Amino acid sequence: MLKPRPHFIPSLIAAAMLLVALVPWPYGYYMLLRWVTCAAAIYVAYKAYVWGTAWAAWAFGFVAALFNPLLPIHLDRELWRPIDVTAAAAFVLAVFLLRQPPIPEESKDDGVQHEDQTPGHYDATRIGHGIRDERGQGTGE
Repeated sequence: MLKPRPHFIPSLIAAAMLLVALVPWPYGYYMLLRWVTCAAAIYVAYKAYVWGTAWAAWAFGFVAALFNPLLPIHLDRELWRPIDVTAAAAFVLAVFLLRQPPIPEESKDDGVQHEDQTPGHYDATRIGHGIRDERGQGTGE
C-alpha cells in the first residue's frame, strides 16, 4: 500500500497536527506545525510534480509557502483555523487522489532512470561498455 503512495505517512501526520492545532497550544507547537506542514507539503508537491499531477504540485506548493517557517505569514488565530482545516483536508485528499503511476514493464529496462530507481542507478550494461542487444552482445556503439 505504501509503494504507490509514499506520501501517505507525511500527509497524515501533517493533517493530524493541523487538526490538533484547532485547540490552543503553546507557541512552540505552532512553530513545529509550520516546519512539519511545510516539509510535508514540499514532499507532496514534489511527488505530484514527478507523477505529472500539476494541480497538486501547485496546490501543495502554495501550502508550503503559506506554512513556510523561514518567512512566516502572521495571521490572527481565527484566520488560521479555516486555513488549518482546509490544509488538513487537502493532505487527506492527497492520500486518496495521488498515487504513483505504474511503470510499464517494457520501459523498466530502457536505460532511463525511473521514479523507483535511486539517482545514479543505471543499467550497467549501457555504461562504459556500449549498448548491448537482447543477447548481451555489444553493438559497438
